[in-house]
Amino acid sequence: MPCGRVSNWNFPRPGKKNSEGYGFVRVDDERGSEAGDLFLYADDIKDSKLRSQAKLFGLKNGTRIKFDIKEPASARKSRLAVNVCPADDEDHRGGTRSGRSRSRSRGRDRSESRGGGRARSDSRGRR
Repeated sequence: MPCGRVSNWNFPRPGKKNSEGYGFVRVDDERGSEAGDLFLYADDIKDSKLRSQAKLFGLKNGTRIKFDIKEPASARKSRLAVNVCPADDEDHRGGTRSGRSRSRSRGRDRSESRGGGRARSDSRGRR
């Protein structure tokens, strides 16, 4: 599945029914006659979170995505990016993820995180 970046996003026209927005995608590592931006409709985004973001707020320039390329039906149309999903960070770094976990509970003892590490007293001062 090729990767690329959103190069431009156009919001839907206000007041126009069923207008979802569209944009253009620049394919990574594409040169020569195949070079050029792909057309991307918001409805062609497979990932529901990314599709909602595109329809409501638009996609930011430089957003990394993975997609399939659909050839145009006629010579007057451009190629389409379909089955679009967000690109993982690992795809363009060329390696596995390294670094620390984002979980906050790793450094704590399980009993502490549940409140079992400290003795608590009720409103009467009993334990």
